[in-house]
Amino acid sequence: MKSESKPQVVLVGSHLDCIPANDKGRGKGLAEKFLKDSQAVYDGILEIDGSLILVDGRDAKCNGIETLKGVLKTRREKIVGTEKLPKLCEKMQKIIKPWREEDVPVISWQVYQERVKRKYPGMDEETLREATKYLHLMGEVYWAEFETKDDQIILNTQWFTTNVIGAAFAGEEFAAQFPILPNKPYYSKEDLCSFFTDEMDPSQLITLLGHMDLVHETKDKKYLLPGKLPADLPEVVWDDAAYDIKGISIACVDEIDIFNPNVWPSVQKKLLDENECLGLSRSAVMYARDSVKVLVQMPKTKRAINIAAMCPNKDGIEACNTSLQEVVERIQLEISEKSSGTTLRKNFMSQKSLQTSKNLEDVVTYTRDELIQAETGNGFVGKNEDVTNVLFQGYDKMFLQEFGADCRYEWLPVDVVTRCFRRLDRINEWEEDYRAVGKALKIEPHEVDLKEQPTNNIIKSWCKKNKRKMTIGMLHKLLSRLSLVTNEDALIAVEELIHTFEAKHPKGVSSKEVFEPGVSEYIVSCRLDLKRQWRQLKADMDPRLLVSRLEEFVPPDICAKIRASSSDQRVENVETVLQYLLHCEEETCLRAFFDAVHDTAKSKQADQNDGSGAERKMEGKKGGKL
Repeated sequence: MKSESKPQVVLVGSHLDCIPANDKGRGKGLAEKFLKDSQAVYDGILEIDGSLILVDGRDAKCNGIETLKGVLKTRREKIVGTEKLPKLCEKMQKIIKPWREEDVPVISWQVYQERVKRKYPGMDEETLREATKYLHLMGEVYWAEFETKDDQIILNTQWFTTNVIGAAFAGEEFAAQFPILPNKPYYSKEDLCSFFTDEMDPSQLITLLGHMDLVHETKDKKYLLPGKLPADLPEVVWDDAAYDIKGISIACVDEIDIFNPNVWPSVQKKLLDENECLGLSRSAVMYARDSVKVLVQMPKTKRAINIAAMCPNKDGIEACNTSLQEVVERIQLEISEKSSGTTLRKNFMSQKSLQTSKNLEDVVTYTRDELIQAETGNGFVGKNEDVTNVLFQGYDKMFLQEFGADCRYEWLPVDVVTRCFRRLDRINEWEEDYRAVGKALKIEPHEVDLKEQPTNNIIKSWCKKNKRKMTIGMLHKLLSRLSLVTNEDALIAVEELIHTFEAKHPKGVSSKEVFEPGVSEYIVSCRLDLKRQWRQLKADMDPRLLVSRLEEFVPPDICAKIRASSSDQRVENVETVLQYLLHCEEETCLRAFFDAVHDTAKSKQADQNDGSGAERKMEGKKGGKL
C-alpha cells in the first residue's frame, strides 16, 4: 500500500502492521511471530502453511506475488474434493457433546462463544462463526440468527426435531402413542405454552419455531402453524350475482424452478394480517376487503401462486383491480426476499374458466404474449374469449405501454374517460358533444342507441360499420379536427395520455409525428372567439345581413331558410349560422364573418356617435348656446 510520505509494505495476518520498506528484517520477525502464535492456537485443529512470503505491495508482479499464487493453488488442490470434516469442526463436536449430556439443548450465542473460547482462548470470532456455520449446514447444530435479539444455538437437533417439531406437527394417527398438538386454524400463546411446558421455556421455543417459518405470529397475537391447517383444497365458489371475476397467476418460468418452502406461509401470514379472513387451508386463503373477495391458492406443484378476485357490482371494479394488484405485488415481494433467483412470469386467467372451475389449478391461463397477439389480431384469445374480459378494462395499462397511441380506445383509463367521453356525452349549445362526433364519423342518430354512453356507442358503431379499430391516436385526430377542439379538457386529456405512454410504433414513427392537429391555429382561435362572443352575437346579429355577406360560403339551403323565415325566428337563425361557422374549416369564410362583425360594430358605433351629436345640438339650442 502506498503512503503519500514514503512507501510501505503491508504484512497481512490476523493484524495489519505497516513497516518501512527498508526494514525487511523487522517485517520478517513479525511474520515469524504471527506464524508461531497461530500454530500454537490452532494446533491439531487447522493446518497452517509454514511458508513466509515477502510481498512488495507496490509491485503486482513481484516474486512474492508469484510465490503466493503457487501456495494458494497447492492448498486449493488439497482441499477441493475432500469430504472429510475439518478438524476444527471435529474438535467442536467433541466440545458440544458433553453440553448435550448436561441437558442443555439450547444456548445463546454469547454463552456458546464464551464456552468455546474457554477451551481455545486464541480463537477469533470470525473463525468460530465459519465453523459454526459448517456445523449448522451439516445438521449438527441449528444456528438461529436474529436481527433484533440474541442469536440462539440448538445444540441437540435430534431432541428438537423429535420432542418439539415431531410432537407439534404429528398427525392424528400418532395420538395414541404420545400427546400431539390438535389441529386448529389459529393458536393462542397460552395454547402453545401449555403444550410445550415440559420441554423448556415455551416462549423461546415459539421464537425458534418462528425462525424456521413453522410458526407465524399474526398482528392480533395469534399463531398460525401452516403444517396444522386443513389439507383440503377449497372449491372455488363465487356468488351467482358476481359482476366480474379476474385472476392472475405468478408462475415459475424455468422447469427446474420452485419456490422456497417458506414463501407460501409468509404470504398467508401477511395477507391475514392485512385483511378479513374468510377461509384458510394449508394451500389457500380467502379474504375480503370491503366488498371484494380474493382467493389466493398454492397448487400442488408449488411452482405458482394463483390469485382470483370477485367484483360484487359494477361500482366495485376499481376496488377489485386494486385488491388484485396489491396481492400480486405482495407475493412478488415475498418471492424476491425469500426465493431470490426464481424467474417469474405473470399469467392471466380466463374469465370463462374461472366461472366454471372449482379449483384454481384447473383454470386456463394466458401469457402476456398471447394477449398481445390477440389484441393485434381480432381481439380474441383462446377459445373465442374477448381480451377485454381477461383484463380490467379502464384500469389495466398493458396495451397502452405496449402500443402507445396505436392502442385501442377501449383501453382508455377511467380518469381519461371521465374527462373525455363523459364530457362529450353531455349536450351543450356549441355542439361540442357526441352530435359533433356523429357528424364527423357520418353516423346517423337512428343508427345507434343514444340513451346511455352515446359517444362510446357512436364510435363502436363506426368501428363495426367500417370494420376498423378506433385507436387513441385516431381519437386524438378526430378531436383535433372537430369544433371539439374548443372543448379543451376533452382534447388535452387524450394528448396527456399519448405523452405519458409515448412509445415507438412498429414502423418506428413516434405518436407525435403521426398525429398532428387537423385544423390551423387561426381556426382554433376563431372558434374560441365564437364561444366568448356567442351570447352577444345571438342578441345583436342580423342573420339576413350576415347571409348576404357570406353567401358564397354558407350552404344554399341555410341561406334560403333564413331569407324565408319571419322576424321572430331571428335568434334561431343566428344560432344556425353560428353552428355552421363553429364547424367550418375554411379560413376565408371565418375571415369574412369576423370582418362583417367588425364592420357592423363600426357602423353601430358611428350611428351612436351621430345620435349623441344631434342630441347635444338640441340641448345647446334649448340652453341658448351654439
